[in-house]
Formats: sequence, C-alpha cells, structure tokens
Amino acid sequence: SMNHKIKLLPAAAFILAGGKSRRFGSPKWNAMLGGITLLEHSWNLCDDLFKSTVIVSKSKYDFGEKRLIQDILNVQAPLTGIYTALKQSEHRWNFIISCDLPLITKNIILKLWEKTSKKCDGVLPVTGRGLEPTCGFYTTTALPICEQMIAKGDYSLHNLNKQLNCEEVDFTQNTDLFLNVNSEDDLVKAEEHYYNTKR
Repeated sequence: SMNHKIKLLPAAAFILAGGKSRRFGSPKWNAMLGGITLLEHSWNLCDDLFKSTVIVSKSKYDFGEKRLIQDILNVQAPLTGIYTALKQSEHRWNFIISCDLPLITKNIILKLWEKTSKKCDGVLPVTGRGLEPTCGFYTTTALPICEQMIAKGDYSLHNLNKQLNCEEVDFTQNTDLFLNVNSEDDLVKAEEHYYNTKR
C-alpha cells in the first residue's frame, strides 16, 4: 500500500527474520499479532517508508513476493544479519529492524531518520532498557568494522556500536513501543498494546 503523503526515504530497509527461536518454539517471524504475522507487521511498516525492503533470514522460507536474502554466515547473531544487509545494499543509509519488535511506528523511524547526517554512521534509539541496536539506521561504512569483528569471532552489537560514530535518539518515554517479543507472554503484552492503540 503506497502512502503518498510520505516521500519514500532514500534508504533501504532490512528486516531481520532471525533463525531459530528457542524460547518461542516456532519461528518468531511467523507468530500472529492482530491477524497478521510479526514479519508482515515489519514489512508493512517498512514498505510504506523505504525505496526497498528486503528480508534477511537464515532459512530458505518462501516469503511469497517479498524479497529475501540469506545470511552470508551461518552464525546465529543479529550482527551477521546487519553485515549481510549492508554488504548487498545500494544505499548509504540502511534501516535495520528485527521482526520481533512489532510495535515500532512510522514516527519512530522518521525521528531516527531526522538524525542521519554526514557526521555519523549510525542512528540508534535509546529506551529505558538502553541502546536498541536492532531498530536503527546504519551506513555502509560500518562494513569493514563488521568484517573485522566477524574475523575475530566477535558478534556483539554492543561492541559494534562502540566502534561506530552513532547518534543516539532518546525514546525513554516510548519504551513500551520497543517491546521485544521473545515469549508467548510478550506476544500477549504486544496484543494488549496493539488492540488498545488500534481503537
């Protein structure tokens, strides 16, 4: 659904569909919320804002019409998803979002986008829980740092962000929108929030 009120951002979006969801029992991206999957929530959000939207996944699932790229490395870590995304992106700025953050809004993304500039190579939200590295903008200049880290077997997003020049945007007032769905309980919380705001 094209939203003509918003000019598409000159950036690419990459949805991390993750791999195994140990705590969840089935692929997280496939969990239902408000009648659609978590993956579709992320897809609809990004597809309305960005020039291109791509799913990054370990698996060879058929996501229908949606574009999919497979993780370059077979390591279970969001860093490999970010690395895979940046390596094949045609845009300097790239929005990375994990599909287990179903309550993220367009406003959050636009607020982050406002802070992108030539002076930084990342823009990340800070919530009441701290830095949120799987919902933010990264430039392709992060690639060599990712490569060096992977070569050392270091997959810590915290370490990646320490080496990047990141703008941090304060979302402590909106911490509830950064609910991370890791369990059935989280999904129930997400549904309560979803149905309360939809009304």
